[in-house]
Amino acid sequence: TEGAPAPTAVAEVSIDELLQFISQIYAKLGRDDRSPLTTSDPTIADPAFDAAGESAVDRIEVCSQLLGEIDSTVDELRRRLNRAESLNHEQDLQLKARSLESNTDALTGLANRRSFEQQFENRCQAARNSHCPLVVAILDIDHFKAINDTRGHHVGDAVLRGLSKVLSADLPEGAFLARCGGEEFAILMTGIYLDQTIEIVDRLRANVQSKQF
Repeated sequence: TEGAPAPTAVAEVSIDELLQFISQIYAKLGRDDRSPLTTSDPTIADPAFDAAGESAVDRIEVCSQLLGEIDSTVDELRRRLNRAESLNHEQDLQLKARSLESNTDALTGLANRRSFEQQFENRCQAARNSHCPLVVAILDIDHFKAINDTRGHHVGDAVLRGLSKVLSADLPEGAFLARCGGEEFAILMTGIYLDQTIEIVDRLRANVQSKQF
């Protein structure tokens, strides 16, 4: 256009770099049917046109369309990635829930026998390595069978749940409580010596005895 400023070298270089980048994208996408993109062919009288007679503006429009396609593809890939991450998160939650379920007593919510055995092995190894005392206390309910037989299993279940809450509330820090089966419970305590253990267990017994279930 008459009176319009001539393209500066900086502008021409910027266009060349853009077109070269798009040419590389064409190659990566397998679009080899397109001619190489350039605006700096010395045989062209007008640097605004290439050998095929296409203007740099035309090529930039093609580039813009291609970039739009790339943006759309990136957006779709991002959506798929988000969906995959969401699915992985849901699967992780399910695995954790299954792991928790497999290690938890359904009736009382305490650790079950399987979890107790794992904890026992881990704490035994830690106690050997650190030369720290480890105590195992086994507790059960007197005459529990009579409760089930005379009052019904629903009452027996209520007793087990109540006992679990009482024991959990009065354990020393770091103690591990599990229901190992039936009316049998087990406690792991690290760093506790025998005389301390007797005091703790006797306090638990007295506390349970004072409760109404």
